[in-house]
Amino acid sequence: MAETHYIEAMPHNPLGAVSTAATLHMAAATAIFCATETHQTLNAGHAFHDARMFPVQPMLEGTSYHRPRSGDRG
Repeated sequence: MAETHYIEAMPHNPLGAVSTAATLHMAAATAIFCATETHQTLNAGHAFHDARMFPVQPMLEGTSYHRPRSGDRG
C-alpha cells in the first residue's frame, strides 16, 4: 500500500544486533526503504551490540550499514 502511494519506510531499530540484521534484510528486499534509526553507540548500554555476545553482526560504518557480498560473514 505504501509503495503504491510513494511512501518510504523508515523503521525504528532500538534492540541490537538481531533486530539490526532483520531490519537490514527487510531493507534489501523493500523498494520503499529509505533509512533506519539505530542505537549503536559506545554509550548505548545494555550490550545490544556487544561483539562478545554477537561476534558476527552488521557493523555501522560511519552512518551506513553495507550489504555484505556473497560469501561474506557479518
